[in-house]
Amino acid sequence: NAASGNTPTAIVTTVPGSSVELFQNTGTGEQSLGTFATGDDGIIEIPTTLVDGAHAFRAFCTRGDTAAVSPPLSLVVDTTPPSCAFVEPPPGTTITPAFDNNLDLSDGIQLLVTAQVTGADTLDEITTLTVGATAISSTKVDIDGRAGGFATLAATPGSVAFAFTGRDHAQNTCTVTENYNVVLDGCDLVV
Repeated sequence: NAASGNTPTAIVTTVPGSSVELFQNTGTGEQSLGTFATGDDGIIEIPTTLVDGAHAFRAFCTRGDTAAVSPPLSLVVDTTPPSCAFVEPPPGTTITPAFDNNLDLSDGIQLLVTAQVTGADTLDEITTLTVGATAISSTKVDIDGRAGGFATLAATPGSVAFAFTGRDHAQNTCTVTENYNVVLDGCDLVV
């Protein structure tokens, strides 16, 4: 039974008046969490503390000369969010007409915005890209940890805020924001 945070309660149901020893294994061998007596209802509730990682629990129940072992219950705790960073355009870059994919400023500056999502279990997770106040249809995280979408910026000078949110399978999220300056006059440099 998962409670808020990482302090769930293990609930064992057995024959009333039994003794229950609860074991936990985090990959380094089983450790006894203690022996507990059930009440008249045969239920015992044992609070546990879990850290990120794999856990397995089993219960050993005894009453008189009778003993029973529960099958293991396995679970994974993941409270660590991934990290997000803009890749393209790189942070601090000034967006110029050279970024425009179709080289036609009459329909705005159209560019691909890409972010990196680093962390376990992020593959195929949905991401959100926002440019200014507009949410952009963005891709799922690919095998290289990248996602993004095409943005169309007004062909006017100024500053534009980009925001990107990624997540992992446990729904832990990361968000990165970056302001980019848009400059229409000047010169482009390619190295």
